[in-house]
Amino acid sequence: MPSYVVVGASRGLGYAFIKHLSQDPSNIVIGLVRNKADTEKKVAEDGLKNVHILQADMVDAPALRKAAEETAKITGGGLDVLINNAAYMSQLSGFATLSLA
Repeated sequence: MPSYVVVGASRGLGYAFIKHLSQDPSNIVIGLVRNKADTEKKVAEDGLKNVHILQADMVDAPALRKAAEETAKITGGGLDVLINNAAYMSQLSGFATLSLA
């Protein structure tokens, strides 16, 4: 059973990843999102059966640790693929243009 974690899975490309990966019933698909309730509702509406949604934000280390612990429980301790679809912009580089970098 391959296991996948998609960070930033609530919409767009991240949601497309979990939707596509869940088409194989042998996959374990885990989505990390900021708004768990909204994403779980969307997953239920789309009838995705083998998807687990966990709440975490890229800048919240305790939430990421908790998500890692929950992922280990779901997968039995391992992980095959991590898809980091979330972006992190620091305050130092968030507004820099290519000419300023």
